Amino acid sequence: MPTKLLVGILLVPIVMFGVVISADYAVVDVREGGPDGMHIIIPVPLALARVALSFAPEDAQYVPCPEISTYIADIQRAVGELHAARDGVLVSVEERDETVLIRKVGENVEIDVDGNGEEVHVTIPLDAVVEMLDQYDGEGFYTKDLIRSIGEVHGEVVHVRDGDEEVKVWIW
Repeated sequence: MPTKLLVGILLVPIVMFGVVISADYAVVDVREGGPDGMHIIIPVPLALARVALSFAPEDAQYVPCPEISTYIADIQRAVGELHAARDGVLVSVEERDETVLIRKVGENVEIDVDGNGEEVHVTIPLDAVVEMLDQYDGEGFYTKDLIRSIGEVHGEVVHVRDGDEEVKVWIW
Protein backbone atom coordinates (compact mmCIF):
# COMPACT_ATOMS: atom_id res chain seq x y z
CA MET A 1 0.00 0.00 0.00
CA PRO A 2 1.47 3.37 -0.93
CA THR A 3 2.71 5.39 2.04
CA LYS A 4 0.55 8.45 1.28
CA LEU A 5 -2.62 6.34 1.20
CA LEU A 6 -1.71 4.66 4.49
CA VAL A 7 -0.99 8.03 6.12
CA GLY A 8 -4.31 9.37 4.78
CA ILE A 9 -6.24 6.39 6.15
CA LEU A 10 -4.61 6.75 9.58
CA LEU A 11 -5.01 10.53 9.64
CA VAL A 12 -8.81 10.55 9.24
CA PRO A 13 -9.60 8.83 12.59
CA ILE A 14 -7.03 10.99 14.38
CA VAL A 15 -8.56 14.20 13.02
CA MET A 16 -12.10 12.99 13.82
CA PHE A 17 -11.01 12.10 17.37
CA GLY A 18 -9.56 15.61 17.76
CA VAL A 19 -12.78 17.20 16.53
CA VAL A 20 -14.87 15.14 18.96
CA ILE A 21 -12.58 15.87 21.91
CA SER A 22 -12.50 19.62 21.24
CA ALA A 23 -16.25 19.97 20.63
CA ASP A 24 -18.54 21.71 23.08
CA TYR A 25 -20.93 19.34 24.80
CA ALA A 26 -24.19 19.57 26.64
CA VAL A 27 -24.27 16.85 29.30
CA VAL A 28 -27.61 15.81 30.76
CA ASP A 29 -27.40 13.81 34.00
CA VAL A 30 -30.65 12.20 35.19
CA ARG A 31 -31.02 10.23 38.45
CA GLU A 32 -34.30 8.51 39.17
CA GLY A 33 -35.24 8.05 42.80
CA GLY A 34 -35.85 4.86 44.66
CA PRO A 35 -33.86 1.65 45.05
CA ASP A 36 -34.34 0.68 41.39
CA GLY A 37 -33.78 4.20 40.05
CA MET A 38 -31.66 4.58 36.97
CA HIS A 39 -28.75 6.96 36.49
CA ILE A 40 -28.43 8.15 32.90
CA ILE A 41 -25.73 10.47 31.57
CA ILE A 42 -26.20 11.76 28.03
CA PRO A 43 -23.35 13.75 26.44
CA VAL A 44 -24.52 15.65 23.35
CA PRO A 45 -21.88 17.27 21.12
CA LEU A 46 -23.33 20.66 20.22
CA ALA A 47 -21.82 20.38 16.73
CA LEU A 48 -23.87 17.21 16.23
CA ALA A 49 -26.99 19.01 17.48
CA ARG A 50 -26.42 21.77 14.91
CA VAL A 51 -26.04 19.20 12.11
CA ALA A 52 -29.12 17.29 13.28
CA LEU A 53 -31.15 20.50 13.09
CA SER A 54 -30.52 20.54 9.34
CA PHE A 55 -32.77 17.49 9.12
CA ALA A 56 -35.39 18.72 11.60
CA PRO A 57 -38.80 19.95 10.45
CA GLU A 58 -38.88 23.62 9.50
CA ASP A 59 -40.91 24.61 12.56
CA ALA A 60 -38.12 23.21 14.79
CA GLN A 61 -35.47 25.27 12.98
CA TYR A 62 -36.91 28.66 13.89
CA VAL A 63 -38.43 30.05 17.09
CA PRO A 64 -40.77 32.95 16.30
CA CYS A 65 -41.12 35.61 19.01
CA PRO A 66 -42.03 38.86 17.33
CA GLU A 67 -43.49 40.24 20.56
CA ILE A 68 -40.03 40.89 22.07
CA SER A 69 -38.95 43.17 19.21
CA THR A 70 -40.33 46.22 21.03
CA TYR A 71 -38.36 45.30 24.17
CA ILE A 72 -35.06 44.17 22.64
CA ALA A 73 -33.26 47.49 23.25
CA ASP A 74 -34.46 47.53 26.87
CA ILE A 75 -33.33 43.93 27.38
CA GLN A 76 -29.90 44.70 25.90
CA ARG A 77 -29.58 47.77 28.15
CA ALA A 78 -30.60 45.73 31.23
CA VAL A 79 -28.05 43.03 30.44
CA GLY A 80 -25.38 45.74 29.99
CA GLU A 81 -26.27 47.21 33.37
CA LEU A 82 -26.18 43.78 34.99
CA HIS A 83 -22.69 43.30 33.56
CA ALA A 84 -21.58 46.53 35.20
CA ALA A 85 -23.42 45.94 38.50
CA ARG A 86 -21.80 44.60 41.65
CA ASP A 87 -22.59 41.09 42.76
CA GLY A 88 -25.58 40.79 45.03
CA VAL A 89 -29.22 39.88 45.48
CA LEU A 90 -31.55 41.26 42.80
CA VAL A 91 -34.82 39.69 44.00
CA SER A 92 -35.71 37.76 47.13
CA VAL A 93 -39.20 36.41 47.74
CA GLU A 94 -40.15 34.30 50.74
CA GLU A 95 -43.61 32.87 50.93
CA ARG A 96 -44.93 30.25 53.35
CA ASP A 97 -43.02 27.21 52.09
CA GLU A 98 -41.27 28.56 49.01
CA THR A 99 -38.26 30.81 48.52
CA VAL A 100 -37.12 32.46 45.29
CA LEU A 101 -33.73 34.13 45.13
CA ILE A 102 -32.29 35.87 42.06
CA ARG A 103 -28.78 37.25 42.33
CA LYS A 104 -25.86 38.37 40.24
CA VAL A 105 -22.72 36.33 40.85
CA GLY A 106 -19.73 37.26 38.73
CA GLU A 107 -20.80 37.30 35.08
CA ASN A 108 -23.93 35.23 35.77
CA VAL A 109 -27.47 35.63 37.01
CA GLU A 110 -28.39 32.76 39.32
CA ILE A 111 -31.97 31.78 40.10
CA ASP A 112 -32.76 29.54 43.05
CA VAL A 113 -36.23 28.24 43.89
CA ASP A 114 -36.69 26.10 46.97
CA GLY A 115 -39.96 24.76 48.32
CA ASN A 116 -42.33 21.83 48.64
CA GLY A 117 -39.45 19.34 48.50
CA GLU A 118 -38.23 20.74 45.20
CA GLU A 119 -35.06 22.68 44.48
CA VAL A 120 -34.22 24.45 41.23
CA HIS A 121 -30.94 26.19 40.47
CA VAL A 122 -30.39 27.92 37.10
CA THR A 123 -27.29 29.81 36.05
CA ILE A 124 -27.63 32.24 33.16
CA PRO A 125 -24.32 33.57 31.82
CA LEU A 126 -24.77 37.20 30.77
CA ASP A 127 -22.40 36.74 27.81
CA ALA A 128 -24.65 33.98 26.47
CA VAL A 129 -27.67 36.28 26.77
CA VAL A 130 -25.83 38.95 24.78
CA GLU A 131 -24.87 36.36 22.17
CA MET A 132 -28.47 35.12 21.92
CA LEU A 133 -29.87 38.65 21.64
CA ASP A 134 -27.44 39.27 18.80
CA GLN A 135 -29.06 36.34 16.96
CA TYR A 136 -32.53 37.92 17.08
CA ASP A 137 -33.62 38.88 13.55
CA GLY A 138 -36.58 41.08 14.52
CA GLU A 139 -39.07 38.21 14.35
CA GLY A 140 -37.39 35.31 16.14
CA PHE A 141 -34.33 33.07 16.42
CA TYR A 142 -32.86 30.29 14.32
CA THR A 143 -32.41 27.29 16.58
CA LYS A 144 -28.92 26.50 15.23
CA ASP A 145 -27.80 30.02 16.20
CA LEU A 146 -29.13 29.53 19.73
CA ILE A 147 -27.21 26.27 20.01
CA ARG A 148 -24.08 28.07 18.82
CA SER A 149 -24.66 30.69 21.57
CA ILE A 150 -25.04 27.94 24.16
CA GLY A 151 -21.61 26.68 23.13
CA GLU A 152 -20.17 29.86 24.69
CA VAL A 153 -21.44 28.72 28.11
CA HIS A 154 -19.31 26.55 30.38
CA GLY A 155 -20.35 24.87 33.60
CA GLU A 156 -23.56 23.72 35.25
CA VAL A 157 -26.57 25.65 33.95
CA VAL A 158 -29.51 23.72 35.44
CA HIS A 159 -29.88 21.60 38.56
CA VAL A 160 -33.33 20.36 39.57
CA ARG A 161 -34.02 18.11 42.56
CA ASP A 162 -37.46 16.76 43.42
CA GLY A 163 -37.20 14.48 46.43
CA ASP A 164 -34.64 11.85 45.48
CA GLU A 165 -34.88 12.49 41.73
CA GLU A 166 -32.41 14.84 40.14
CA VAL A 167 -31.54 16.38 36.75
CA LYS A 168 -28.39 18.36 35.97
CA VAL A 169 -27.32 20.01 32.73
CA TRP A 170 -23.75 21.12 32.07
CA ILE A 171 -22.20 22.77 29.05
CA TRP A 172 -18.51 22.02 28.46
